[in-house]
Amino acid sequence: MTVLVPIFIDQGPPENVGGFVYIPNKRPVRRNVFVNVAEKLVLSAPPVRETFSRQARARDPRVRFATLVPGNLYAFCGYRTYHANFSVAPGVTRATLLLHWGDPHRGSIVTNSAVKLRAWRVKHKLG
Repeated sequence: MTVLVPIFIDQGPPENVGGFVYIPNKRPVRRNVFVNVAEKLVLSAPPVRETFSRQARARDPRVRFATLVPGNLYAFCGYRTYHANFSVAPGVTRATLLLHWGDPHRGSIVTNSAVKLRAWRVKHKLG
């Protein structure tokens, strides 16, 4: 579960104020964490991001838009939903909080390694 909490959003067209765009329930839950990681790498690759951006700007009917209102909560399945936001134009302010609950790959070697690495980085003040 993912919850998006807008704190401050300037008014204007979504393309200028960091508008939230998404395609709900596009990805299935992967049983294998390595398949999930590979899929995320593909989805975050520049050509795929550019295609999604083009679809959003062209108002492709598969792409949905949420007009974010400060104080509202927007809940969605972040794992299964392909989601992003437009860039924020210079001089525009956008502040949001993104919260995640759950880990479908808890206990996997990848998740355990990430948790241990994060703890090591915090202990050694590296982030």
